Amino acid sequence: MLQAPPPGLIFAAALLATAGMALVWPSLFTQWGGFPLKGLVLPLLQLIMFVMGTRVSFDGLRQVLVRPGVIGFGLGLQYFVMPFVAVGLAAAFGLAPEVATGVLLVGAVCAGNSSNVMTFFAGGNMALSVAMTTMSTLLSPVVTPTVMRLLADREVPVEFGTMLTSIVRIVLVPVVGGLLFEQVLRRRQAMADRWLPRVVITATCLVNGIITANSREALLTMGATLVLVEVLHNFLGYLVGYAGARVLGLDMRDAATMAMQVGIRNCGLATGLAFDVFKSSNAALASVVFGTVQNASGAMVASYFRRHIPPRVN
Repeated sequence: MLQAPPPGLIFAAALLATAGMALVWPSLFTQWGGFPLKGLVLPLLQLIMFVMGTRVSFDGLRQVLVRPGVIGFGLGLQYFVMPFVAVGLAAAFGLAPEVATGVLLVGAVCAGNSSNVMTFFAGGNMALSVAMTTMSTLLSPVVTPTVMRLLADREVPVEFGTMLTSIVRIVLVPVVGGLLFEQVLRRRQAMADRWLPRVVITATCLVNGIITANSREALLTMGATLVLVEVLHNFLGYLVGYAGARVLGLDMRDAATMAMQVGIRNCGLATGLAFDVFKSSNAALASVVFGTVQNASGAMVASYFRRHIPPRVN
């Protein structure tokens, strides 16, 4: 009897199919009945984070919070290694200044929310993933402008109050709600395991399609060199995160989580900064490309980890 494909591979195929549809038929993902679909991105992200919260337990959070050194180490890899990887790749491939600034911006922002999605599919440590995503996002109003000023010699002002409000709405409130609801789902674990991955896949694909459709022109005009740069940037992030965690003595579950946290960036924030601060569509190209690359690669890497991480012992 043929076995069903792993969830990560299904997720990767669904993401690529959605992105392809958005490129060929962008109107499917731009508006329905006159309603602009960009308005669905925030509630869909909140739904995804709510589901992520249901995969975290209070016991798991306590185990993570007693290891602040692990979180600090991961934040160091995110903010002090990935920007230099970006600078090195941009220089090695001789990218134009504006495009190189966009590549650096991707390396200098916090971890993306989809890192939690990929950790979920990888069977990683969700408590560690959510804690790292939250901490890196809280630090980004200070660290991202500092990194950009030092490495790009251009200041990137980020309004702390605005970002903090977004963190509360997109990450903290949904995750806390999911964490509380996790107590209910314990009595319906089989149903949760069956339906929650489908909810996450559907919501993430729709977000991916909406963003791809609205960035269609940029994606169609980008160069192959930039695609290669962002593929390397993405996979070097996975490698740095995983190898660093293993050197630190973490087990494979935590190392897979660290790989997702370091390799997956907040491309929505990077795109917003490129337009709002640099006023440059060329600077935004890197984050648009990286977002598409990391969604597909993350699903495939998650599938690999899911096959190799030992099952949890309850």
